[in-house]
Amino acid sequence: MGRHLFFEGPPRIGKSTCLRNKINSSRIKICGYTVQRVFCDGQIIGYQAAVVRELPLPRVDIEFYRGMPGLFLFDGESDVSVLEQAVSEVESIIAGNAVDCVLFDEIGGVELASEAFLQPLLRILTSDVPCIGILKSIDNLANTVKMFKQQSAIMELHDMLTKTILKRGEIITVTQANIDNISHFLNK
Repeated sequence: MGRHLFFEGPPRIGKSTCLRNKINSSRIKICGYTVQRVFCDGQIIGYQAAVVRELPLPRVDIEFYRGMPGLFLFDGESDVSVLEQAVSEVESIIAGNAVDCVLFDEIGGVELASEAFLQPLLRILTSDVPCIGILKSIDNLANTVKMFKQQSAIMELHDMLTKTILKRGEIITVTQANIDNISHFLNK
């Protein structure tokens, strides 16, 4: 791979699913973290961060259970410390292991306001290890910022993150029209 490759687009269009399917069918040494949608009675009630050390990647959608670890967004409340711990763990894995690629599924949300998250993320993105993942779209971020009453500074941090990714790679906007072509981009 050699370069960063991130996908952005509307929520629930299939970005993560396509990316996971392609990665799971590969033989790359990968680490990183992935975000899973947590369901209860057919409704999304939260999101869980799962650190990835090897293939196969965890499923996109999982059912809630009492005492579930890794919930960083649950019942309208956020706990950024979960993502801080995940990115820190990923940085430690990279330091001790040879990996072909780092997965970030997904980055670019309210976690950017946390220095304990942002600094390890930037160190990884500016290292020699290629990264792949999902970047929260600016439209989705704008809705999140309103929902959680976050400052507009997060929008500026998202812009900085986007520029950091573009220095060593590309960001592909996924739409209904090109979702089936994600594999093409991953084969580059």
